[in-house]
Amino acid sequence: MASYENFYPGSDYGLDPNYGLVGTEGYGNFTGYRVGVSDIGFPSDPTTANQLAKVSEKLRTGAKTIEVSGVNIMGGGAMKLIDSIPKQQFEEIRRLKELTGADLSFHGPLVEPTGISRQGWEDTQRQQAEREIFSTIERAHELAPKGNIPVVFHSSNIGIEPEARVIDEKTGKEVVTQIAAIDERTGQIVSAIGPATKDYLQRDPKADIKEELKNENQERWFRSLQSTNFNAYTGLADAQRALSSEEEGRVSGEEGKKTILDFYKNYVGNPQEADKNLKIIEKEHPHEAEAIKSKMLHLTHADIYLRDAYQNFKNLFNQAYDYAERTDSKKDKEILDGYRDRMVPIIKDLEKDPSKILDFGRGLNEGINVLRQISVPQTLRPMKEFMIDKASDTFANAAFSSYKKFKDSSPLIVIENPPAGAPLSRADELRDLVKQSREKFTKKAQEEFGLSEEAARRQAEKLIGVTWDVGN
Repeated sequence: MASYENFYPGSDYGLDPNYGLVGTEGYGNFTGYRVGVSDIGFPSDPTTANQLAKVSEKLRTGAKTIEVSGVNIMGGGAMKLIDSIPKQQFEEIRRLKELTGADLSFHGPLVEPTGISRQGWEDTQRQQAEREIFSTIERAHELAPKGNIPVVFHSSNIGIEPEARVIDEKTGKEVVTQIAAIDERTGQIVSAIGPATKDYLQRDPKADIKEELKNENQERWFRSLQSTNFNAYTGLADAQRALSSEEEGRVSGEEGKKTILDFYKNYVGNPQEADKNLKIIEKEHPHEAEAIKSKMLHLTHADIYLRDAYQNFKNLFNQAYDYAERTDSKKDKEILDGYRDRMVPIIKDLEKDPSKILDFGRGLNEGINVLRQISVPQTLRPMKEFMIDKASDTFANAAFSSYKKFKDSSPLIVIENPPAGAPLSRADELRDLVKQSREKFTKKAQEEFGLSEEAARRQAEKLIGVTWDVGN
């Protein structure tokens, strides 16, 4: 005798009024859970500027939650679709919302909040993203002038993975095998920094990626110092050679040094007068005239080398100071401040008096030794860390501008995870991004609005959050 059993009854119907009620046969898996039609939200169509028609179409289904779209998935420029939506449509959509009692959110265009492109990072690109985000917030505000409409932006929209990960066969856990990094000075992306290469003289073959990045930063820093040091040392040597006492006569000794430096001051500031004096000397003391010409040549070379070295040195000093501030290194800041206090008067003297070139050269060479003594600036930063830092600048500034303009009716910035595998798509990455964005908003609101820390933090928590797209 044959027997048949129905072992797979099929999917339950989530809109059944009895769905999930205790004691109801076949609906016991999600006890007490019901879904009403009005609880289901719909996005409008991200491929058309006629958002009014699409929102109206969704509302006719009975839905009460609609996401108005400015995504522009068809491409052609991040702001193209949102710029094509007539302002009157925002007003009409608002009226529909009020008539139907619907809740609205707005999905902003796909901008890259970090300022990173495949060509590298530029702060001008980040500032442009910030302007586009704030412009979107202003338009979304028209949909709910008295409320706090959520406005969705992706955490990132660039297809460059900052980390490569694999599953460790032994532990079953994910491990990072390589990272991308960004040079903060140039914006250049440096990819594929992995565990230490075999260098048995200096490096530990078992060093991890962080140690390898530290080594790379150190090597780059010392190469930069070496290049600057070469010009500074060459310039100082030329200046000292010009003021040496190799030649006999009136241009030798301490008095001779002063004469040469005074002559060089005229040589730079008033060349016609210097040439006239040189011709007078040439008639009476041709040997000394030739010595002066030689010394002017050496001092000119020294001046050029030292000024070139100074331009590079300024960049290195600024990097070192930025890093000392970012890491709150009081020791390094004290060393750098002390050197700056000694060097600034020398630089000002040189601007007025070219004959101060020797003091300038000595001060510049001292500065290179100072940069050798402090902590090596980590200008090459992990790309993920860098992206969170720059994106948080963008979102914090946009939220601040929004609060400044709209106060308690400010739209909410809700940061959405992009599709899995994209940068800043993981939960911990979004957590860190929101945390940093709120911290930066809090600090700025305290400084510019005079809010207490607690009040500024409450506003930050209200205005900056997350929307988690499980479909991504």
